Amino acid sequence: MQISDRFGSLAPGKTADLLILNGDPSKDVKQTRNIYAVYKAGVEVSKGPLQ
Repeated sequence: MQISDRFGSLAPGKTADLLILNGDPSKDVKQTRNIYAVYKAGVEVSKGPLQ
C-alpha cells in the first residue's frame, strides 16, 4: 500500500485532517477564525472555535 492510497484527497476509506470554515478565507483572511468543525484522522474533534 502506497501513501497515496490513504492520503491526498477526500474519499471514503482515506485518512483526513480537515478544518471546515463558515466563511471564505480567500475573500477575508479573518474567516480562518470562523471555524465550523475540526476533524483529525477522519474523526470530529471539535465543533466550533477551539478554546
